[in-house]
Amino acid sequence: MKFIAFFALALAFSSTTLAFELKGEAAFPIRKSTSAVEENTIIIKDGSLQTQVSYSYQYRNTPPHTRSVARFRIFNHGSSAIYVESVALEGRYFMASNNCMRVLLPGRNCPITVSFIPKSLGNHSGRLDIDMTGAQNIHIYLSGRSLARKTPR
Repeated sequence: MKFIAFFALALAFSSTTLAFELKGEAAFPIRKSTSAVEENTIIIKDGSLQTQVSYSYQYRNTPPHTRSVARFRIFNHGSSAIYVESVALEGRYFMASNNCMRVLLPGRNCPITVSFIPKSLGNHSGRLDIDMTGAQNIHIYLSGRSLARKTPR
C-alpha cells in the first residue's frame, strides 16, 4: 500500500492530490499519479517561507534485490527564484539522482528520483532532504518493506 501522509485530502481528475496547510498559510499539494514510477509533485507558492516542511512516503512491498522507484518533483509556482542549496539522501537501500539546477526559477521544476532496492527482508527507512534559500527546506521521510516473493503453487 502506497501513501503520503498529510493533513488534508482532495481528489483531482484521475490523479490524487494530497495537501496540507501550516497555520493558515498557503497549501502545498502533492499529486500522485498511477504510473509505474510514483510521481509526486510538491508545489511551492509565494508566501510559503516556512523553516521546513516534512512529508512521508512509503514504498510498496518490495522483494529483495528488486527496485521500487518514486519521483519527487519540486515545482516553483511562486514569482521569485528559489536557490537549491543541497539535495541529500540518508538510509540504507535508498539511492537518489536529481536534475536540480542551483536556481529554480518561477514556473520551473526540479525532478528527484529515489529508488528503494532492499537487499534484506524487513522494514527500512531513510530521509530525503532538500535544503533551499527562498523557500522552506523539505524533508521527506521514506519507508519501505521488503517481503519474500510469493511462490506459485
